[in-house]
Amino acid sequence: MKRFLSFSSMLYISISSAFILLLAAVLFELTRFSFYFIFYFIFVAGLVFFGLKLLNERIDRESDRARSEQVRKILRVARQTLPYLRQGLTISSATRVAEAIFPETRAIAIAVTNSSKVLAFVGSGSDHHRQGKKIMTSATREALKTGKTMILSSAKEIGCPAKKMCPLKAAIIVPLKQAGDCVGTLKFYYGKEGKVSDAEIAIAEGFAHLLETQLELSQISRLETLACQAELRALQAQINPHFFFNVLNTAVSYCRSDPAEARRILLDFSNFFRTTLENGDETLITLDSELNYVTNYLELEKARFGERLIYNVSVSRKALSWPIPPFTLQPIVENSINHGFPDDRPLVIDIGDHSTQDLRIIEVKDNGNGIPPEKLPTVLLKGSGNGLGIGLSLINDRLKLLFGEEYGLTVDSVVGSWTSVRIVMPAKARILV
Repeated sequence: MKRFLSFSSMLYISISSAFILLLAAVLFELTRFSFYFIFYFIFVAGLVFFGLKLLNERIDRESDRARSEQVRKILRVARQTLPYLRQGLTISSATRVAEAIFPETRAIAIAVTNSSKVLAFVGSGSDHHRQGKKIMTSATREALKTGKTMILSSAKEIGCPAKKMCPLKAAIIVPLKQAGDCVGTLKFYYGKEGKVSDAEIAIAEGFAHLLETQLELSQISRLETLACQAELRALQAQINPHFFFNVLNTAVSYCRSDPAEARRILLDFSNFFRTTLENGDETLITLDSELNYVTNYLELEKARFGERLIYNVSVSRKALSWPIPPFTLQPIVENSINHGFPDDRPLVIDIGDHSTQDLRIIEVKDNGNGIPPEKLPTVLLKGSGNGLGIGLSLINDRLKLLFGEEYGLTVDSVVGSWTSVRIVMPAKARILV
C-alpha cells in the first residue's frame, strides 16, 4: 500500500522548511556567515529532521494499522463466505458474499456476476440492477472479455442504460477467474465521480483473490466428491445384481432355442463392461462413443423385453463429435425403462439432438407413464432417485460442474403420455476444472 502524508503532516513540513529559510536569512544579515549562524542553522535543521523522523515513524505505524485492518476485513469475509462458496458461484452463495463484503467497504453497492448475469446486488441501485437479470453495464462485459480490473471514474464509463435513475458514479470491477478463464466479476460501486484511491483498489482486488481461491478449493473438493460418486455409482448401476442376473438369465434362455442370439447377448454384455472400465477415468468423451455405449445397453434390455421395448437414435452427423461426460445418457435411458413402462403399449425411447448459436441439446424422450406434477420439481434434487442407478441429480451436478451453473438437465413430463430429459451444454464446450 502506498504511503500518503496527511494535510497536517504536509503543513508541518512546509512551516518547518519556511522557518529554516527565514531564520537563515535573518542570521545571515546579523552575522554575515559567522560561527553563530552555522551553529543555529545546524541546530534548527536538526530539530526539523528529528520531527520528520518521528512523523515518518507515525506514518509507518498508521500504514501498518491500515494493512492489518484490511487483512482483518478479508479474514472476516472469508469466515462468513467459505461455507456458502462450497456450492460454487450461485445466486445464493453470491448473495451471501455481497452481503458479507458490503459493510467492510466504503462502496455504496456491491455486485457479483457470473459470465452472463447478475447473481447478487446489494446496496444503492438494486431497484434496477436485479439478481438474475442479464449484465447491464458495458464495463462489466469488457472486464469479462479482457480479464483485467476496470477502474471507472464516471457514470458514463460505467455504462448503465438507466442513466437518469442510477446512483452509481464510479466503480472497481475485478474479474473472477478459474483455471485462467473469467467466470464472473466482483464489483464495487461508489456514489461520487472521481478517481478511486489505490487503497480501495487494493481492498477490492484482495477480496476478489480471496473469492477466487475459495472457488478453486470448492471446485476441487466438489469434483473429487462427484468423481468418486460417479465412479462408484456407475459401477453399481452397471453391475448391480438385477441387471447382471437379468442379462445372464436372458442369455441362458436362448442357449437351446437360439444359440446365436445367446452368443450375441454375451458379446454385447462383454463390450458393455469393457466400455464401462475404459471410460471410467475420462472427463469427456464424444457423443458418438456415448451413443455406442447406450445402444449396447438398450440391445441388452431389448433382448429381455423383446417387442415391448423400441428405441430410435436420430442424431445429426455434426453432433457425433460433441464432447459429453461419460455415463450421461445411459442412466437417463435406464430410468425410462425402470419407471416408464406403460401397461397398454410398447415403451418407445427416442434420442435426438438440436443446437442453437449458444447451446447444444441432446434429448431423451419416452412415451411412458410420465412423472406426477407434484414430483416433477424434485427429480433433480439430491436423494430423489430410487435404486442403484445414477440419479438425475448427479448427472445434473456433473454437467454444471464441468460447464457452468447455467447448464445441466431440464425435465418435462405429462402423466400417462411422455417424459423428456434434455441435456443442455454450451455450444463451445469448455471444462471449468
